Amino acid sequence: MSEEQAYFYTGGTLGDAFIVACKLYKYHSDTAKICKLIRFTSHPSEDSSVQALYKYFPYISTESVLCNGIDDEIKKLESASKVLIPINSRADGKAPQGLKFFQDPDYIRMDPFPKLSLKVEKSNILKRVVIQVQSGKQRENYKFFDKSWLRKLVDYLATSEDLEIILVGKVEAGENFYEELAKTQDRRSYNKRIINLVNKTTLEEWLCVIAAADFFISPEGFAAFFAMSQRVRSLVFFTDYQVIDRIPIEWRLENTIMSAGWAGVSSKIYRKIYRRIYSRYPGLAPLKPEQVYSMALLKGRVSNPAIPIQQSLSSSFGTLFK
Repeated sequence: MSEEQAYFYTGGTLGDAFIVACKLYKYHSDTAKICKLIRFTSHPSEDSSVQALYKYFPYISTESVLCNGIDDEIKKLESASKVLIPINSRADGKAPQGLKFFQDPDYIRMDPFPKLSLKVEKSNILKRVVIQVQSGKQRENYKFFDKSWLRKLVDYLATSEDLEIILVGKVEAGENFYEELAKTQDRRSYNKRIINLVNKTTLEEWLCVIAAADFFISPEGFAAFFAMSQRVRSLVFFTDYQVIDRIPIEWRLENTIMSAGWAGVSSKIYRKIYRRIYSRYPGLAPLKPEQVYSMALLKGRVSNPAIPIQQSLSSSFGTLFK
């Protein structure tokens, strides 16, 4: 007897795909049905990451349909609503503004804390602070921490001998700023408690590093969503208030989620001009580095992780974590 199946459709990028996966995780737990998911996307560069992510949700079978820009994506989403079940990336499942056809059915709920099969090991010696240096696609919705601000933050964190600082993310090839951050303050040698993994991890390794953190710092996006779902205490900065609709109340209660400080009129004008010139947002410098440092010392994991960063990364990085 073949397993029952349910057919869904969605859109968006990696962060959207993860919210959808948390919903289908709950749906599968309740019904035992296999979930067939059609993804309409105008961002083909993220498709391999989404496919790799969904390997941790083996009851989801996904197929991507490439769209020619966001308008085409919306048209195809609306057309799909006639034959498939909609599932969006808002925690409450309500239809995004202007897309009435894209509302979750009442029986779709999100599990904010899915249990995934990851190999994670928490440090027994040092408190591990992981910093996601960027989020979003290159250009367009790309968000990153201002380099001067990040340098000050890392220098502050490095003053505590109880902290291990790990930098993760994906930036343009040839960028060596983050490698320099891993050095001592005089920049003459490497600080053994600062580990630069920017552009050095697979998706699985990236997830294991985040899941093993005691405290996580990130712009809003997939990495932040994943960290909060694994109950890693997180400090998350958002640039658009609409992101709050995507975040379940459980994540908000356990973490610090705050605006990047771009609410003022002058800030909006500056941001718009900057994006027109550089095709991306300006660097984030939301709080004084010493404030973030204090938070990193005070806050910690909600509950212990399941599993071993050293085992999963040792083959790729040798003695890096020894």
